[in-house]
Amino acid sequence: MPQDADAPATADASADETVEKPVVVSRIDDKDEHDIRVQQIIDELARTSEGRPHADVVAELVDRIAGAGLQAMPRPWLDAVAASAICGNAYVVSRTSAALSDVPQPETRARQEEIT
Repeated sequence: MPQDADAPATADASADETVEKPVVVSRIDDKDEHDIRVQQIIDELARTSEGRPHADVVAELVDRIAGAGLQAMPRPWLDAVAASAICGNAYVVSRTSAALSDVPQPETRARQEEIT
């Protein structure tokens, strides 16, 4: 019996065909959206700040965060992000932001730890 063109493929499909797994989509909440926007700012800063003066990188980070309409960040956080960017490394905000952003590979080896 001929198979209907709109019907799903049956088990007799070629073994050479690969089966794609379904994409799992998780809901992005407001915090994730904020983290992703901050991560994108940090990623660009890491690409353009290597070797620049710390104060200049902090000032640019503050300006970009404010320009994006995001909440101001504490000075110790700004200092840590700028110090990483100066070394060519992008500070990672969260696992979600890293997964959904184009985080550049670090220029120098950094510790792998999650701060909670």
